[in-house]
Amino acid sequence: MRLILQSSVSSLSWPDKKTRVAARVAFNPITEGTTWAATRLLLKLAPDRGLSTLLGSLSTESGRRVLDRVNAEERAELVQLFMSMRSGRGFVNDLATTLAPDVARSVAQPTLVMASRSDGSVPFEHSEQLTRLIPNAELFISESQSHLLWFGGSTEALNDAIHSFLP
Repeated sequence: MRLILQSSVSSLSWPDKKTRVAARVAFNPITEGTTWAATRLLLKLAPDRGLSTLLGSLSTESGRRVLDRVNAEERAELVQLFMSMRSGRGFVNDLATTLAPDVARSVAQPTLVMASRSDGSVPFEHSEQLTRLIPNAELFISESQSHLLWFGGSTEALNDAIHSFLP
């Protein structure tokens, strides 16, 4: 058995206070449906603007720069992905969950930690810490410019790393 972690949170502090407050406002049980309805409307009326905004929130780069690296097929996939999303209590639950260092050290399976230095959602330092703490962990650094590792021209390298890692 093997474990693959993509854009994962470690026991380091996450997210920052500003993000935590904004997420609790936008994704609490009362507002979450409205947030996603507004997202779907924006993507329907102005898909590039919507994608640029969403990708910018998931990257350390500007949304426009990230979108420029996404081909037409990936843009269509991203629109479909975001149009179908609902988070329920998931995003709010994520805010309270961290992996304690002693738990990471107890992972016995060979682990592939996958991350992007440009991930604007989970800082790269989390992946570095997980790689240090989990015995038999290796780090794959994606060339993706966002939290969504499989978009932006890095899909082939990501798939190759996964196939090489799995027996």
